[in-house]
Amino acid sequence: MIPKYLSDIDVLVLSYLKAAGSGMIKIAMARSIPIITSGL
Repeated sequence: MIPKYLSDIDVLVLSYLKAAGSGMIKIAMARSIPIITSGL
């Protein structure tokens, strides 16, 4: 279901302290979607 949502977005914005284990980021990178992260 997540890939369906990622096919409709222009950029992915997430708040992560550590993004290394994120499945969302890996899927977005595979689809060449720009990613903005910040550690809040």
